[in-house]
Amino acid sequence: MTQNRFFWPAAAAVSGVLAVGLFLWPLAYSEVELPTSLMNASMLVLLLVAAALMVWTPTPFWLAFLCTAAAAPIAVMLRVTVEVAADPTTHNLWPLEVVLAGFTGGFFAFLGVSIGWLIRRARRPRPAPAG
Repeated sequence: MTQNRFFWPAAAAVSGVLAVGLFLWPLAYSEVELPTSLMNASMLVLLLVAAALMVWTPTPFWLAFLCTAAAAPIAVMLRVTVEVAADPTTHNLWPLEVVLAGFTGGFFAFLGVSIGWLIRRARRPRPAPAG
C-alpha cells in the first residue's frame, strides 16, 4: 500500500474521533452513562463517514471498518485519560467503558461500511453481455 492509500482511512478515523468527542467531551462526569451518552448525532456521523470511505475510496472493507470503529473507543479513552489525570479516583471501570464504546462504535461503523460496500458494488460498471 502506498502512503496516499492510508490518507483517507486515517482522515476517517480522526473525523470519527472528533465527531464522537465533540458530543462526549463537554459532558460533566456525572452526566456520562455509556453507551447511552454515545447515542446521539455522532453515531450518525460515524455511519456516514464509514459509508463515504467505502463509496469514494478504494479502501478495503476490513480497513474501513477498523478505522471508523476505533473512533468511539479512542474518544472515550481520551476522556478517561484527561479525567484520571485530574482525579485518579475516577473511572475505576475504564476498561468496561472502552469495551462498551467499542461495541457501540463498531455497530454503527459496520452498518456504514456495509451500506457503503453495497453502494460501491451497485455503482460498479457491469460487463457488456456477450453476443
